[in-house]
Amino acid sequence: MLSKAQRIDKTTFKTLTGRGMSYHSPLLFLSLYKQKEDKPTRYAVLCSKKVSSRAVDRNRQRRRVYRSLQALVLHIQPGYFCVFTLKKEAKEVLFDALDIAVKKLFKDVGITRFPVVSATGSL
Repeated sequence: MLSKAQRIDKTTFKTLTGRGMSYHSPLLFLSLYKQKEDKPTRYAVLCSKKVSSRAVDRNRQRRRVYRSLQALVLHIQPGYFCVFTLKKEAKEVLFDALDIAVKKLFKDVGITRFPVVSATGSL
């Protein structure tokens, strides 16, 4: 799990709705918002009831994305708010596939400081 300083709080999240750029993969959406100052990048993961009706399953999916983000935090440029929204398809995949999808989104967006390579060397 990311530290509280690296996550987006509720008040900031409410001001972000409707602004920014959206990117998508088969498993999740990434909404990217530029901060006014060059502060550290902050993250949020959303998982709606459409993904799963059980809170246990939704929280598990959120934790999987946060775990993937934890390894990437040092490689992401500062100055952004990143909001991930999970799709229904994310429920059935393994952690490795979700991890690769998160890395690929950051690579496609172009805000990584260094090339991000997965454990299998595919990206």
